[in-house]
Amino acid sequence: MVEQMEFVDVEGIMSEIRTQIKERGYTKKDLKFADMNTSAVLGAEDYYDYPNFRATLEQVDGKRYVPWWNPIKGNKVVVFIKRFIRKCVTFLIAPIVDAQNELNQYTASALVQIGAKFEQEQDYDYDEMQKKIEMLEQRIAELEKSVENNR
Repeated sequence: MVEQMEFVDVEGIMSEIRTQIKERGYTKKDLKFADMNTSAVLGAEDYYDYPNFRATLEQVDGKRYVPWWNPIKGNKVVVFIKRFIRKCVTFLIAPIVDAQNELNQYTASALVQIGAKFEQEQDYDYDEMQKKIEMLEQRIAELEKSVENNR
């Protein structure tokens, strides 16, 4: 059976996207995380909570290693049976857990780097705003002087 391909109007879709971009007032400058309307996507007004994010990063960093071997407790017969089973499945379980630990390591590292970038962006925005405030205060002082001189 031959399937018929459905026509997709790519130009129409791109035209809609461009219209939405113009309506929302986006420019070619890079968008920052704070500029994004996450409430429409995530369904919450205050979804991003930086202190909570940092605490979660610390938990992720502390839990990235998963041991495949844990001490066995119980009576001697149960311990013997569990050790026997563990030795039988070690060649299956150990590589899987090692691969998971490697993934956890990379994921935790990436998340810590993202957190550092957020901190850097927040610091940059703070410094930039501080400079603007100082400039505006200086301008207000100049305007007040010019108003007093014109009286």
